[in-house]
Amino acid sequence: MPPRDLLLELARSWLDKAKGDLEFAYAGCERERAPGWGIAFHCQQAVEKAFKGAITLHDVEVPKTHDVVRLRAALLELGTASPLQDAEVQALLPYAVDDRYPRLTLSAVSRADALELLPVAERAVAWLDGLLGAM
Repeated sequence: MPPRDLLLELARSWLDKAKGDLEFAYAGCERERAPGWGIAFHCQQAVEKAFKGAITLHDVEVPKTHDVVRLRAALLELGTASPLQDAEVQALLPYAVDDRYPRLTLSAVSRADALELLPVAERAVAWLDGLLGAM
């Protein structure tokens, strides 16, 4: 398989994973007892994977990080603007790891806060889908 086709296949795999995380976030919204942190986590993961898919298209090694701010910066360095504003990406940071583990100062994530992240994740996933559709 030509190298370009391999890159596209890998980017599509990232897209499939991002769509899966978005589906988990939606499923959490449908379940009244689903915790806000779970919905927020899957929104963060969808954005992370969308960014990694876009980075893959540049034929560079994807950083092994959950830091979506760092991933967005990597995209900008590669000449690709993300569909998300800096504040939106910053808002996702705590949900990658921090809020999944108990600690002495727990920050409760309300369902309302988590639901505000869904459109952000949707835009990121749709953006990668559009990038791939244009190739």
